[in-house]
Amino acid sequence: MDMGLLLCFTALVTLVTLFITFFSLVSSPGKRDNRKIQNNKKLPPEADGGWPLIGHLRLLSGPDLPHIILSNMADKYGPVFSIRLGVHRALIVSSWEIAKECFTTNDIIFSNRPKVAAIQHMGYNFAMFGFSPYGSYWREFRKITMQNLLSSNRVSELGDLFEMEIRALMRSLYSSCNDETVPLEMKKFLGDMTLRLMVRIIAGDRENEKIDMGGYMKLRGAIREFFRLMGVLTIPDVLPFLKWLDYFGGTNKAFKKTGKEMDGILQAWLDDHKKTSLDSGKYDGFMARMMVATAKVAQEFPGYGAGTITKATCQSMMLGGTDTMTVTLTWALCLLLNNPHTLKRAQHELDVHVGRERQVKASDIENLVYIQSIIKETLRLYAPPLAPPHEAVDDCIVAGYHVPAGTRLIINFWKVHRPTCLG
Repeated sequence: MDMGLLLCFTALVTLVTLFITFFSLVSSPGKRDNRKIQNNKKLPPEADGGWPLIGHLRLLSGPDLPHIILSNMADKYGPVFSIRLGVHRALIVSSWEIAKECFTTNDIIFSNRPKVAAIQHMGYNFAMFGFSPYGSYWREFRKITMQNLLSSNRVSELGDLFEMEIRALMRSLYSSCNDETVPLEMKKFLGDMTLRLMVRIIAGDRENEKIDMGGYMKLRGAIREFFRLMGVLTIPDVLPFLKWLDYFGGTNKAFKKTGKEMDGILQAWLDDHKKTSLDSGKYDGFMARMMVATAKVAQEFPGYGAGTITKATCQSMMLGGTDTMTVTLTWALCLLLNNPHTLKRAQHELDVHVGRERQVKASDIENLVYIQSIIKETLRLYAPPLAPPHEAVDDCIVAGYHVPAGTRLIINFWKVHRPTCLG
């Protein structure tokens, strides 16, 4: 018997053995009921249809999309219920009141994220603070990020940069409108704008308007592949005891390839910043500010180097500010074009508060109440259907139910935003 057949036979025997073991331990309702009575704790209702070993994964594989399937379950089991994703238990929440309870009363308990292979290989081994465990590292770099990029003062400082990119977008649209018979792919225009904007915010490229499109194309491809792979669950993500199967699959290779591409781009920026800052003494852009802040506190977190922390944090901001912003703007434009009366009312509000002689500025936003409502309605209708999962670090109570530590929390935004929709 050759090595390949031997490995396949070993894997088959292992899976059969594990299946029989889990069937006897997990699928016995009597044991589960006895455990509930013995602990005297009320657990959330569990959806029917779970299989031994894999749990409810087969139900989420189609033909409907997962958020639709979970919405149908919510109609049957209520706004909070549980499913099993392999060996992991997940709490599905479909009510804003319960979601609020999770992120206020139990906010610290649900501050963790599940450790999945995609983030391990593409996110600097969980150095991206948004996916790192809750603790001193998470708190420190969340604070640094808020101070150096997301504070109101810092956002106001970037106002000129926003206006510059919007002017560039308008010029590009105008030059592309020579032939009225050729449709414009607005998603591409908006995507280019958001990507250029985020690169200049992160890398500090304020003065140079000559964009290296080859570099942008490479970065855009890496970002798209990152988000695609974020939706991929590997076997060890749901069945950790089968981690050895990673050695025979190509999923981790795809993770590592994309992570390497992103790291190559960020490392080039970091090297350039180190050289520029040493030569000029200036620290412009979020990455440069992160270099200074990280150098002061990196010794407190020996698990990561200062350069790794800087790149991981900049990667978090880059990913959070490109794809999501592009999708929201594209949907807002689609909704306006499909609702002409709303478009006319928005145009009227702009004429009244801004006029047609100048560009909209950040200071105008507080007066554009109707347009603010359009953005909120767009986010209600077309937010990501399922929130990225959190993980409970300790036992807690949610909606009167006992939630054990290690339970994954998934908010069904699609259902929360459409409480009267059935399925």
